[in-house]
Amino acid sequence: MEVSVNGIDYSRSGVEVHWVAGMLILPRGPQLLFTHGGTVSVELQHGAASTANLLCKVGESLFAATVSSNSLDSLMVECVVPPLPAGEVELRVVDATDRDFTSNSVAFTVLDAPSLHSLLPSRGASSGGSLVTVVGSGFVMGLDCSWWSTDLVSSDYISSSLLACQVPAARADGMSLAALEVGVLGSGFTTSGLLF
Repeated sequence: MEVSVNGIDYSRSGVEVHWVAGMLILPRGPQLLFTHGGTVSVELQHGAASTANLLCKVGESLFAATVSSNSLDSLMVECVVPPLPAGEVELRVVDATDRDFTSNSVAFTVLDAPSLHSLLPSRGASSGGSLVTVVGSGFVMGLDCSWWSTDLVSSDYISSSLLACQVPAARADGMSLAALEVGVLGSGFTTSGLLF
């Protein structure tokens, strides 16, 4: 690189500059985390790059990044986020020297985990398919309902104290009562165990 003040005379330093385009970071899944921490997935786009020694960064805190898949033009990265205070955070992916690996960041909302109080109705047909209203507090859009800790369905947000979730069919193993939890895949679920 050479520098000129007048556009005619240039320096003769011979300094070489290597420009590397930053990858674009995109969220994969809900941009919600609970204060107890959890796993978030992001996608890095625009060009293959070395996946060695990648780290995730929130504020000044660095933590492990795991590359879950790698293709010619994108990387899927999972970040295990430690407990954080409630609020908005920006997540970046950096290399081991704390140099930005991406040209942008992804905003996540950190929330206190919701609490569950009751289900309306609390009983239904074993064939499933009906909607149940979840009464609780701290609900936001983007929460999932988990039945038996295995069957995951999205919820319909009604208000900060009401969600609607579809009830799955009864399990073939004879378990007739279904325990409902609400949360975000990767960030964890409540542990109230409301029974239906």
